[in-house]
Amino acid sequence: MRDDAEILSQFNDTVNDHTLFIGWGDYRPIARALPIEAQVFAVWYMVLYEEKVAPGVDLVSMRRRFPDLRSLDRLSQKRMLRNVIAQARQQNDLMSNHATDQDPLILGPSVSDRK
Repeated sequence: MRDDAEILSQFNDTVNDHTLFIGWGDYRPIARALPIEAQVFAVWYMVLYEEKVAPGVDLVSMRRRFPDLRSLDRLSQKRMLRNVIAQARQQNDLMSNHATDQDPLILGPSVSDRK
């Protein structure tokens, strides 16, 4: 049997960023659509980890969506991610686009829910 408490105690939120980015990147060609949360996460990730982005990728508009992201603490970075996801959900052109998976994505507890 596995020890979930031990596994969870080793969880690294920053490493999880990379895992999610790769996972959604692998998923997109198969599904041909991504939940809006994954689309916004991809932009957030590229702004946060600019050094991992291929040379020549234009990050200017992405940085405008997530201003000063790299200078924020982790909690504020994730709060900004959630806020931009909420804003994106209100954009009919994004939500009705064929590249947006309409099925709901279950997110973990809100940053504001943590004590």
